Amino acid sequence: MKPFMPRKPADYESRLKELDEKQEAIELKKKVRDREIQLGLRRDWKKPAWSKAMMILIFAVCIEIIIYSEWVMFTRYDLSALYALIGVPAAMFGVFWTYCEKSKAENTKGGITYDTAMKKMEPDNNESDIDPGDGVG
Repeated sequence: MKPFMPRKPADYESRLKELDEKQEAIELKKKVRDREIQLGLRRDWKKPAWSKAMMILIFAVCIEIIIYSEWVMFTRYDLSALYALIGVPAAMFGVFWTYCEKSKAENTKGGITYDTAMKKMEPDNNESDIDPGDGVG
């Protein structure tokens, strides 16, 4: 978008009118979407959890490694491809397991993310924590 360089008051007015029309169009689209959701004509699909997407990816890569290793073993009559069958999926599974454990620890009660979210929801009542009778001096 080009920077707006007005030269006369009419330019300001036309630019404000243009921006107001854009804002009205955005608000109308939002109202239509909210009404469609309310009537059940549109659904908001939940995004899959990141851990589920990672599990699917790891599963697909493991299947690909198995198929490739079997192909190599059958075409070359060599069992050295078994190294890939054993090592790569085991390493990928270990990384995924660590990620899931970290995520579980953060998103449960007592975890960093959970506690931070709960603190944001609590109102700040700093005055109630201070006892005026225990002053020094």
